[in-house]
Amino acid sequence: MVRKKLLLLLLSLALVTGGCAIFQRDPMDIYSDRQLREMGEKFLAARDLGQALKYLTLAEKRRPNDPAVQYDLGVAYYERGLKSEALAHLKKALALKPAYPEAHNALGRYYAEQGQYDQALLSFQNALADPTYTTPQIAFYNLGLVYEKKGDQETALKQYREAVRLQPNYGVAYLRMGQILEEQRRADQARDAYGRAIECAPDLVEAHYRYGVMSYTAGELENALYSLNRVVKLAPYSTMADDARRYLERLHAIIPAGPSPQKPPLLPEESRPRFEVLTNRELMTEQPEVPSSTQRAPWNLEALQQARIESRVAEPSSGAARKDSPAEHPKDGPRAYIVQLGSFLDKENAEDLQQRLRRKGYEAIVKPFSHQVLGRLYVVQLKPVHDADKASQLMLQVEGEGHGKAIILEVPAD
Repeated sequence: MVRKKLLLLLLSLALVTGGCAIFQRDPMDIYSDRQLREMGEKFLAARDLGQALKYLTLAEKRRPNDPAVQYDLGVAYYERGLKSEALAHLKKALALKPAYPEAHNALGRYYAEQGQYDQALLSFQNALADPTYTTPQIAFYNLGLVYEKKGDQETALKQYREAVRLQPNYGVAYLRMGQILEEQRRADQARDAYGRAIECAPDLVEAHYRYGVMSYTAGELENALYSLNRVVKLAPYSTMADDARRYLERLHAIIPAGPSPQKPPLLPEESRPRFEVLTNRELMTEQPEVPSSTQRAPWNLEALQQARIESRVAEPSSGAARKDSPAEHPKDGPRAYIVQLGSFLDKENAEDLQQRLRRKGYEAIVKPFSHQVLGRLYVVQLKPVHDADKASQLMLQVEGEGHGKAIILEVPAD
């Protein structure tokens, strides 16, 4: 009887001990190696770096020689700001798998941040050397950043252009292109790049800001209004928003208050910025350039509407020249005809168009003009001709060569 009780006691102890062992089992044991890595990657994508490192570290314990786990750990540590740990894991990933373009790109990112630009270039080039790399546009973009740091803007532009060729909606690459082009004083190309950045990434604040300011300078007021309003909405407490508000104060004096403007076409047909075309009557008398310190006439809706009425040009019938109304001035005496291609707020834009026309063999001038409403403008005109048909042919010729829309001004021959 005693023996039987002892056996029952031992059996009870065994059951209790076994139950405790089951109860104390690591809950992570239910996950496979692959599941642990996948969960770590999901937390990494969600930027929950603590949870990401927890699962990836467990995956590493089970598979220490898995290059994908080492790469994921390198990225997680890098994002966490633990750069030495990140470097160690990225190097181990490449030691295990030399043809690993994502790891080469991540290593290049590390070197670039440390200012080791030559090593960064080599890492990005190694990534691009692998034809199986699924996101080469990222490495091209990173190459562009490094070449910018090295002061080679033209090579940087080539990298960004290749990035957007591979991924046409790469908004930040267009932004970098715009910044380089603007610094090189290639204003029209820069504005075009900023416009493309906005189309690809509508919430890219800096692209909206630069596009809005450059559109304001070029006289594209509706585009300027739209993008500057977006800056204020997207980043209301930023210094860019403060600057945008100052531009908007000027624009609101021109454009009537009302609902927020609809998104205008960011890339107009003309490749060059344009403003209001001026009428014959306004150009009849030579006017001096307004000094830069002189304030422009106050902007208001009524004045703007009057300016638009004065600058309206009748649409021509087929093959006919576009000319201002003959009622604007008497036709006494011989007449001359001037092909005018636009008027600009920015003198440099006008001079750039003038030089392009001269390279094509045209005699072009830039004429400063003080408009009673629009302020100081610069008009681009060709040498007057004395035959209306010849002027019409000249107008169609310059338009066909891509110099923008033109009009014909009829003025006294003298």
